[in-house]
Amino acid sequence: MKLKVYASGVAILLLLGACAQLGIVPASTFNQRLAYGYGTVTSVRKAATELVKNKQMSAEEARKVLSVTDTARAYLDRATASGPSKAGLSELQFANELLLETQRLLEAKRAEAGRSK
Repeated sequence: MKLKVYASGVAILLLLGACAQLGIVPASTFNQRLAYGYGTVTSVRKAATELVKNKQMSAEEARKVLSVTDTARAYLDRATASGPSKAGLSELQFANELLLETQRLLEAKRAEAGRSK
């Protein structure tokens, strides 16, 4: 359990560091974090689409990414319905962890494509 909490904390710190580098103010309220999550779903989907268009990702891989974003969106929807309760915060955290891991996969795909050029 401690390892999971530690890993989540590290992921959040990495995400906050990336946001700071881009000049993005990190979300602090529950509603801001929800909005950020929904925005991330959209950006991950767009990134997967671009990778397929550029032949840097297969259609099958993109379908898997879209499936993960569907799952993340479902968790965000449940978090929205639960509000800033313990359940809502848990749903929100899980959705954000899914999205963060998916973003890492897409970044790795981009880097791999960049090395092969």
